[in-house]
Amino acid sequence: MPAWADTTSPGKNSVHVSANNLALPEAFIEVVFLTGTLERGKRNRVLTVNAWFGSLAPGENAHIRPRVNGVSFEPTDDIGHGSGVAVNCPSTATFTCTASGSWWIDLDAAEAANPGQFIGQPLVVELLGATNQFTGVPGPIVADMSARLEKK
Repeated sequence: MPAWADTTSPGKNSVHVSANNLALPEAFIEVVFLTGTLERGKRNRVLTVNAWFGSLAPGENAHIRPRVNGVSFEPTDDIGHGSGVAVNCPSTATFTCTASGSWWIDLDAAEAANPGQFIGQPLVVELLGATNQFTGVPGPIVADMSARLEKK
């Protein structure tokens, strides 16, 4: 029998979070799907995130992206918005659709740009999600996220 746990938050060096039956908003509005906390940010570390979401029905479209303490992860676009991963599930699909992604942030650089916000502070990692479907309510979906502190 598996050991069910929706979260390992708060974690010292890693945190893992999952959820079932998440509902996407009806319009293109980002909502927080998952939240996990690491006890504190450390110098000379990179915070990495891996996330997955799925069970989108045919015709549903959605994306996810993480942030930590309100700041986007790499990769980012030209104006610093965090890049997400998306799935456009074809309306003719005979299966459910999924997407996954990997992101990272250098905590020393994040602290230099946002003094007092990362090093020695709790790291609140959020997985944001949205849909561009404007008719009907998509979902429910499932998602998981793992965040790890790694030495540079």
